[in-house]
Amino acid sequence: MKKLPLEDAEPRFTKNIDILIDSESSNAKNLVLTIQEFGFKDIKLTASDFLTPGQVIQLGIAPLRVVEKPHYW
Repeated sequence: MKKLPLEDAEPRFTKNIDILIDSESSNAKNLVLTIQEFGFKDIKLTASDFLTPGQVIQLGIAPLRVVEKPHYW
């Protein structure tokens, strides 16, 4: 029986998860609240931080880091 290419593939662990959020003001406000509830209250992020084109936000230190990038990257 012929093997499929994926049958011999090794898993690739990137140690990340991508979460896509539409860049609207209400979503940015909810994202700030969620990040604060997650434990990042002291860094004073605002909704406008997530609406700035090209902005990259990294939270934490590898391997426990959260990175926010614009959806068009």
